[in-house]
Amino acid sequence: MARGLTLVELAVVLLVLGVLAAVAVPRFLDLQEEAKRAQRQEVLRNLRTAYAIYVAQNKTVPTWNQLKDLMGSPTDLRLSSSCPSGKTVAYWDHNRNASCNAGERLAYLYADEACTVFLIAVSSTTVTVPIRCLQAHPDTLD
Repeated sequence: MARGLTLVELAVVLLVLGVLAAVAVPRFLDLQEEAKRAQRQEVLRNLRTAYAIYVAQNKTVPTWNQLKDLMGSPTDLRLSSSCPSGKTVAYWDHNRNASCNAGERLAYLYADEACTVFLIAVSSTTVTVPIRCLQAHPDTLD
């Protein structure tokens, strides 16, 4: 004799599916943000490595263009002096809108070794003052 699902069995199945969906959907939605965060952390590591290589090879500190040249001049790696205001920030322009948005910032750039005097960005791609200190921005930290 063929037998189908009872109403109780069907309700249990729907409940289990609902619980699985409630756990899986938020995790799935966070994957893109996790990938962006991992990319920012990798770019920051590359930025720090390029800085150390430049200093070791040239016995002086680099300007922004010299640092970018050493990294292969990535076009999405930019500068901003207005994100936050008055502080020079290196950022990875994920959405390619040429504007520093929250979640894109990599590092603060300073003109002094004490990490107190910020660089002033001349444009989004150029700064002529040598970078004497580079500190991670909180956006790039876990």
